Amino acid sequence: MEKEIYRVLVIGRTGSGKSQFCNFIQRDPTNSINEVGDLLDSCTKDPKSNIFSREGKQYEFIDTAGSADTSNHDKENLEKLVNFLKKKKEIDYFILLLNFHDKVDQYTREYIKILLENFLLRENF
Repeated sequence: MEKEIYRVLVIGRTGSGKSQFCNFIQRDPTNSINEVGDLLDSCTKDPKSNIFSREGKQYEFIDTAGSADTSNHDKENLEKLVNFLKKKKEIDYFILLLNFHDKVDQYTREYIKILLENFLLRENF
């Protein structure tokens, strides 16, 4: 039985290109779906999901506020994300975007740890 919708969570540091990636995947070259910034301040303040179809399948890409935000809103952003995701049935995939010079830092590790603790289905392992 094929899934009704595939949910993909996109996470990463502020400025790593999460919104731009989501727009690219959805084939929106005008950036009208997700606002794209060019500074270290996050344009994405709240999780935002967009559903689109490709080759007969439904996808929901969830754009998120970045970790290591220059405004120090990491805890608030993560709480918003966890509350947003609790309303979803499941997350099928997550994509971690990094700039070529980034390393997986403590902020990103903490995001991943909390997401896995809250949303990993242990019976699958």
